[in-house]
Amino acid sequence: MGIPSITYSCWGAMISRCNYPSCEGYTHYGAKGITVCDRWLHGENGLSGFACFLADMGERPSLDYSIDRMDNSKGYDLSNCRWATRAEQALNRTTTETYLYNGRQMLLREIAAETGMSFDALRWRVKKIGMSIDDALVLPVQKGTRFSREIPLRVLEYDGKMMTVRQIAEATGVKYNSLRARLGAGEPLETALR
Repeated sequence: MGIPSITYSCWGAMISRCNYPSCEGYTHYGAKGITVCDRWLHGENGLSGFACFLADMGERPSLDYSIDRMDNSKGYDLSNCRWATRAEQALNRTTTETYLYNGRQMLLREIAAETGMSFDALRWRVKKIGMSIDDALVLPVQKGTRFSREIPLRVLEYDGKMMTVRQIAEATGVKYNSLRARLGAGEPLETALR
């Protein structure tokens, strides 16, 4: 008997994590009610479970792919499974947050890579400040020395948009240093603009 194929190994791991409490992954699959369909588990029409799995799913394209359940609340069967890369599977986790950018659901890391913006700056703006993706991408980024990362500029909402203090000063004709000093003293933006 030779070395099992990568497809057979994947099928075997799926069976183990759903059926055997001694399997390391059982607590995340079998213990939560995730099952393997009877066709893939026991086979049918004289075919083994693996032969049915192989007929339905085809060969695993490469080691870069593994079996993915498209609906994580359901088990393993033809209607709910596909071969997917690690990146594709990351988008399918229940904890993964995606954002709409250019008509596509994307991770912040993907948006940062596509736009050339620092991931840390984009994440800080979106997650900590609560900016929209569009606003977070258009504001300039100030270089800082803290951890050698880019540090986003202070931004405020003005006229329905997120803007830096300098942009607000330019838009209103108020001197930048005056506006910055007033805001630094604790004045609200509306008062500081007068």
